[in-house]
Amino acid sequence: MAVMSMLKKYCAAAAVLMLSPLGMAAECELNVDAVGAHYAISQPSGHTTALQLWRLGDRALQVRPEAELADSYRSLNNGEVRRVRYFDAHQRAIEYDPERADWSAKAQLLPTQALDKMKRIGSKGSGCKRIERYQRQLDDGQLTVWWNPELRLLLQLERRNSDGLTRIKLVDLKVDRTTIREAFAARADYASTDYADIGDNESDPFLRKMIRVGFVEHAH
Repeated sequence: MAVMSMLKKYCAAAAVLMLSPLGMAAECELNVDAVGAHYAISQPSGHTTALQLWRLGDRALQVRPEAELADSYRSLNNGEVRRVRYFDAHQRAIEYDPERADWSAKAQLLPTQALDKMKRIGSKGSGCKRIERYQRQLDDGQLTVWWNPELRLLLQLERRNSDGLTRIKLVDLKVDRTTIREAFAARADYASTDYADIGDNESDPFLRKMIRVGFVEHAH
């Protein structure tokens, strides 16, 4: 299976499984909170887009290169999540007030609650290379998920319905901390606006455009 080959390749590159006695161990020595996962999303129409998920400690970053958008999330001690949306084409950012949110949806793409509602129908491997397969019948089709529990990482998701097949597939995995830090730092110099201040700055051409196209609403 392609997802097993992907995990074998990058565990070896990290010198975790192949260059030490840990290669035979059941546990996974990769850091679950320091991961960069690149996905390809294919639609029934044949259109394919990219999605990147980066995790570093209490932060998560979701990047959609084709849309030139990125959403950064930070998990706060009180259970709230702080979000910043980046607009790469404009090198601008909008900061939102913290709010209650499911952190697993931000850091894993697939919320833990959603996975808990699925039936595990198979598994293979162990540690970093473990793959669990889940399935759930939906009103309009079927959902199948391949999951690595040690890294809390979505490997592949397939949704089949009358429209066809939608697939989210892991195509690259980064475990080098320098690479991961660079991903989070890439937008540090963007000019930022607090969401609550948008109403006072609607003369800003960028904010006017974002309101017009629906990326942000009027703030008061």
